[in-house]
Amino acid sequence: MRIFSSPNTLMVDHLRHVLEGEGIACVVQNRFGASAAGEIPPAETWTELWILDAAQRAEAEALVRDAIADTAGGPAWRCAACGAEAEGQYARCWRCGAARGALARPADFQPVERPRHGRRARPAWHWLAWAAAVLLAALLLSRSA
Repeated sequence: MRIFSSPNTLMVDHLRHVLEGEGIACVVQNRFGASAAGEIPPAETWTELWILDAAQRAEAEALVRDAIADTAGGPAWRCAACGAEAEGQYARCWRCGAARGALARPADFQPVERPRHGRRARPAWHWLAWAAAVLLAALLLSRSA
């Protein structure tokens, strides 16, 4: 018996784990239905969660309802520290990292400067040395040919 369907396969798998954790046997159907999109109606390509025992339907539906409500997170909120707006499911500000409901930062606060992409900046001579090595290798290869 089908309990839930969604285009979001991760959500269906999450709900499968929730149900299996409560002892309700279930299976995921139509996992790769998206490949048929365009040939059949979109809603028929969604991933589906089916339970094996119809007697557990009410319990399974209640668990699914509760699990979906837990992911909603509540209303959006505004960071007191930097003023950025964040969605309800987040506990920290995406811009400054302040906790939800935290007081504004003091005026003398200085954020730590982080390098982009987690890498250190390379000095200019590093790139010059690399270019010289490539040119030397090309020169040696052209002489040997």
